[in-house]
Order: sequence, then C-alpha cells, then structure tokens
Amino acid sequence: MTTLRDIANLSGVSTATVSRALNSHPQVTEKTRAKVLRAAQSLGYSAAPAESQTDIQRIAVVYPGPVWIGMHSPFDAAVLRGLSQCMAENDFEITLVDLRRRLRADESYASWFRRRGISAAVLRSDDSTLHVCERIAADGVPCVMLGERPATHDVSYVSGASKDGAREAVEHLIALGHKRIPICVNNVITTDHRDRIEGWREALTAHGLEAPESDLIQMPAALSNGVVLLRKLMSMNPRPTAVFVTDPMLAVGLINDATLAGVRVPEDLSVVGFDDDDARMMTVPKMSSVCQDAAALGRTAVKLLRQMIDGAVQTPAHVCMDAWFEARESTSPPGEPRREIRTGLATEPPRGEPDSRGDRA
Repeated sequence: MTTLRDIANLSGVSTATVSRALNSHPQVTEKTRAKVLRAAQSLGYSAAPAESQTDIQRIAVVYPGPVWIGMHSPFDAAVLRGLSQCMAENDFEITLVDLRRRLRADESYASWFRRRGISAAVLRSDDSTLHVCERIAADGVPCVMLGERPATHDVSYVSGASKDGAREAVEHLIALGHKRIPICVNNVITTDHRDRIEGWREALTAHGLEAPESDLIQMPAALSNGVVLLRKLMSMNPRPTAVFVTDPMLAVGLINDATLAGVRVPEDLSVVGFDDDDARMMTVPKMSSVCQDAAALGRTAVKLLRQMIDGAVQTPAHVCMDAWFEARESTSPPGEPRREIRTGLATEPPRGEPDSRGDRA
C-alpha cells in the first residue's frame, strides 16, 4: 500500500506538503502540486474518500513508561494547554499514547506510529525510558522530548533551565539571614531536578554554608505530602528556618499544612517553591518561587515539530528556556526562634499517587 511518505520520498517534499497538495491546499504552488500528483500516480496511490481527506495531522503526546499525566501535575496540565493553544494554526490534532504496548516482531517505531496514523511525537520521559526516546528518534520519527535533556543530544528537546533560578532563590534566602536551608525534590530524579539540586548546592557552597546529604529530602510530589514534609523539617536539629521545595503542589501543601499546624510562614519557616503556572498565587501568604512557563514549552514543542515535518529542521534541535525567581510573601528574615513548635499532626509516611510522579519538569 502506497503511503504519503512514499510519495514524499519520490517527489522530494515533506509528507505535510504531499497532504496539502493532494487536498488542493492554497499554500502549495501549482508546480509542486503537479510534481506530487505525478509521483502519486506513478506509485498507484489511491486517495481516501473525500470526506476523510484532511490536512490535519495527528501528533502524539507519548509516555514510554507508566502514564503519570494528570491534573495533579501542574507541569503536564500547563504543557497540554500550551500544545492545544497552537494545534489549529499548525494543522495538528493531539492524542495521548501509552507506549508500553509491544512492537510487532522486527517492527520499527516509525512503522508502529505510521500504523496508528501518527505523524510526529512529543515525548515525556524520565531517566529509565530515555533509551526508548533515542530509539524513536533513530527510527526517523519526527519527535521532541519535553522537559528531559538526554546526554547524547541525538534527540530534539525543549526544556526548562532552572539551575540559575534555583541558585538565585537560595541566595535570596541566604541574604535574608538563613543558615540551614534544606531542599525537597521528587523521589524520581530527572534532568530538571538535578538542575535545581546543583543550583542549591552552588549557592550554599559559595557562601560558606553546608549542603549535607541529610538536607536533600526526596519524597513523592503530592499535595497530601505537605504535612509529611512539615513534620520532617520540624524534627530536624537544628531546626531549619527555610526550605526550597522543587515541586509546586508539595510546596503549596507545605504552606497550607504549616498554617493549619500553627507554624508561621514566613516567621517560623520561609518557603521557596517551584511554579510551572500560577501555583504561587494560590497560597496565603503568596509563595516565593522559581518559575517557568510550561505552557510556552508546549507551544515551542509544537512549532518545532511543524518545522521538522516540513523539513525546515533536519538535525536535532535543542531549546532551553530559562526559569526565573520571584520573591513574594512566603520568605522573610528568620524570626525569633521558639523553643517548641507543636504541629498537632500525626506522623505518617510519604504518600504517593498511583501512576503519578507530580511535577516532572
């Protein structure tokens, strides 16, 4: 069976141009349309019925491992909004794909996607599935990794760069007079979380402060784990006067649970969070945050895929968008230390979400 890719290869244009030419799109010149039609005729191409012909191409948001997307993840929610904002102008429709289904024997990922009518892919991965993303790219599928940055650089990616923002946030706390500043990160470490850890360490070291491993806290990134983090911080000796939490919902949960427990933010505990959207406006007091525009990452990924499909980008493209720090009301100089803070909350283990890893980028 002749495919659009076969026609594209013979006529020397992109599959998107073939689709437009076969459907008399006004952006295609008569010369190009004639060349495509000659190639299609020579290959015996039989067009689909008129009612099913379309310029719209399916773009998949692909999860090579467990599906952990959901509204609990501000990053993925904002990314999807960004993707959807520029679908129409790029002639795309978007579908979600769980890639845990097996390929057929000796089947390439290019064939796997083609069987499902998918032209290109946005890949959401962690360290454990990077090899799958690299194989998808090696098979010739137009694809962009979103959030993660593979070490090989053989895959196109659009990612946030949060190291400098993290360092600025910790330096802000140091300038306020804080000496012990733990960091809390996701229990699954990815490129972006390593950036934030590195920025935290660099800031403390540059100012002659310690960054011990005991101050690097890992737990599932969930709103409900705010109380767990609060108990851990309050049990440290000496008790920290500030904390950097690299997940939006966990930071929001910490501030809310601290208020309920009688721990004053920022007088007893200054909190710097991370924000992919507008979580920093959802707390009382408003949350000082390292911020990134996750919706803009999604929009950039779609535009890059359009260029890849059209042949304007033919080598791996690497786009990093800088995060920034905003100081708000959840940080201040440390208050007078209180001899005892009674949280009134029972100790409980960290809680995870099924197929969920919170903010992954």
